[in-house]
This record gives sequence, structure tokens and C-alpha cells, in this order.
Amino acid sequence: VRGFGSFTFDALYGGVRAYEGNGAALGAAGVVLYLLGASGEKVDFAAMRPTLELLQGLEIGVYLSQATDALKVLRERVLPFLPLVEEQGRAGIWLRYVDIASQGPVIDLIEGVNLVGMEGELEQVSDPDDLRNEITINYYYDHGVSRYIESYTVDADNHPLCAVSKQLYGRRVATTLNCNICWSEKTASFMAWTMMNRLALPRFASTWITDPSLYWL
Repeated sequence: VRGFGSFTFDALYGGVRAYEGNGAALGAAGVVLYLLGASGEKVDFAAMRPTLELLQGLEIGVYLSQATDALKVLRERVLPFLPLVEEQGRAGIWLRYVDIASQGPVIDLIEGVNLVGMEGELEQVSDPDDLRNEITINYYYDHGVSRYIESYTVDADNHPLCAVSKQLYGRRVATTLNCNICWSEKTASFMAWTMMNRLALPRFASTWITDPSLYWL
């Protein structure tokens, strides 16, 4: 990707053309799609469709001053702030959306109905030392004054999982994040909320024997 002002479209300063068509790359979905398309890698765009739909309404912009590898921009400047995980499939790389709090369940599993029984023990897969229930994101970097001029905090007062976490484990404050790809409160709040969805409470995994009709899971 050559040096440019921003992936996101601006009526005054222009923007970068979308990966498909003649329009501008708009929003987080457009930026992610453009970076994947410009990476030179084989991309599974079919697997990306649900992810792109879930990113609709979010706004990010990536500013560069020199030629930079598109995949490097994606991995180092975009993925740390969004609930996305890079996957490698047979059809190419793609990004999986991993914020379960904003996605409905695929199916309800009930022990004695479609779950036969659990194998082994319930296993905690998150580190208790990594639990956090308060985070602040600085955003809207003003190059004129060389500092961030807006911030957004998620804590026990505005996030239910953070409130439960604080009651159980006490106040645990995450390191303040500086986000130079975000200029809107809506997107900053989304970033902070999805991080707390993942970090506020311990995560567990278990293995179950299911009814044969659920082979597709």
C-alpha cells in the first residue's frame, strides 16, 4: 500500500477506492476488505461475508506517510482494536469475528436432550491475572496539536460484565490504549466494550458428547 491520507472517504480530502467497484473504501468493513485485497495473499472472501456484515456502522481510518505492506497495517494497526482473528483456510486467509456477546447462539444445547454427557472436567482457558474490568481508549488524534483529544472509558458503571467482575475480583484497570485509527465515539465505545466482553470474566471450555444429529456443529 503506497503512502496516502486515509482509507476512509472524505468529501474534501478524497480517499482510497474500494476493493470492488469505483466507490471509496467506506468504514471498517471497507478498510479491512481493501487491506486484504491489497495484501497480495489468497483471500477467502466468501468466509469473510459474515464478518463484513458485523463491521457495518463502524468507522476507522488509517493514515500512512510512506509505502507500507497492507498485511502489516492490518495486523499491527487494525486487528488489535477489533474483535477479529486471522484464520488460514484452504481458500485463503480470512478474518473471523469473535465477539460472542454481539452474536446470537447457533443452537441451544441442553443436557439430556441433545447433549449426552460431558467428557473430562471444565477447563479454565483464560489466565486469572489477565482479568480487567475497566479500560480507557484515547482516540481522535489531532496532528495539529500532536495529541489525542477524545477518550472513552468502559467500567463497572456502564458495562454489566465489568460490574460483576468488579464485585468478584475488585477493580482491575487495563492499560490505557491509544487508538490512531478511530475518530468517532461510537467506534471507540465498540472497541472498549468488545475488549471488556473478553477480559472481564474468566473463560471456560468443556467437551461434550452430542446427539449424532448435531454432526454439523
